[in-house]
Amino acid sequence: MIERDGRTIHLLADWDHIDHLVCALPKERVSVHESAARVVITVRGYAKPLPAGVACGGSGSLPQPKTVTLQRPLAQRSLIDGGSMQTRKVIEDSSLPTITAVPVGYEAQPMTWAVETHDERTATRVWQVGDGVPSRFVRLTIGLPTYYTFIGPAGAAKGTVTVHGATAHVFGTDSESQVTTTVRWTTAAGRQISLEASGTERAHLSETQVVAIAQSVR
Repeated sequence: MIERDGRTIHLLADWDHIDHLVCALPKERVSVHESAARVVITVRGYAKPLPAGVACGGSGSLPQPKTVTLQRPLAQRSLIDGGSMQTRKVIEDSSLPTITAVPVGYEAQPMTWAVETHDERTATRVWQVGDGVPSRFVRLTIGLPTYYTFIGPAGAAKGTVTVHGATAHVFGTDSESQVTTTVRWTTAAGRQISLEASGTERAHLSETQVVAIAQSVR
């Protein structure tokens, strides 16, 4: 995924081509080679292999997030995976929905991109209150096309509303420490979107405010 500056690229590195079994996460090194026509990004992981006859439970192989900054904007250059030398599709920050009615006092955080499983690939935008209180935030989760499906309800069902012609389901959770309202809908193009607003019992956005924010997503 590339940010709006055209230079900052967020990527996920797997270890599908690791040579030996290891019991610890590899130490990864990222190299970038730029030319007029293409950018080659290579991630190499180094880990101590297991001695012969030794076994362990393993440390999993979840993709590892990495960020690189190019010397100049990617523009029309191809992005090449240095491990396979295949061209990779670039997801542009500007191509994904965002909130156009950000509540007062909430500041945008860097967008993140995650691959939890083959069926759950998402991009996430977060806005949180400027005083740095992590319990007060608005989170917009955008399912990347064909790859994301909502899993279960996000609290007690509160009813439905309309968001850009689509039926959106509203959920809510309320505890002594946290109040959360979630609005979920599927766009005409099949993209699933979830807007979650969370705060404290004394300071949180009302359900009406959260629905209005959802309707501002463009």
